Amino acid sequence: MNKIIKTQLNKYYKILPFFLGVILIIILNIHQLLKEETLFHQISSYKTFSSIIGAHFQDIKPLLQGVEYVGYYTNRNLSIPKNNKRYSQAQFVLAPTILDTNNLNHSFVILDCTDKSIVEKKLRQLQAIPIKINQYGIIVAERMLP
Repeated sequence: MNKIIKTQLNKYYKILPFFLGVILIIILNIHQLLKEETLFHQISSYKTFSSIIGAHFQDIKPLLQGVEYVGYYTNRNLSIPKNNKRYSQAQFVLAPTILDTNNLNHSFVILDCTDKSIVEKKLRQLQAIPIKINQYGIIVAERMLP
């Protein structure tokens, strides 16, 4: 009986290195797969982030094709980095149209305000008519200039 058990154990010991090698290869492949999946998620999240940049202004671009200058009005403090980034993204997305923050005396004006009452007041002041209000509350208004 003891001899039979030893014979069976010897058979298992002979194939044990093979199975351990297969298990090791599987573990290494799983490890590599997890590394690549992590890298893929990092890259895909970067693509997602980069596609969001300037999203607030993407649907305005077709309206401003061929327009050289557009007035840009905001009640946000542009010296605050977050607000300045928003303005910079607008300029980037709408290029080659130039956003003129210091001069609203243009046929088209973009209004990027935090409050509806401010927008209404500015529209009356400029005698402008909104021609586009997007889902982010960005307004493109047209003025009738002499």
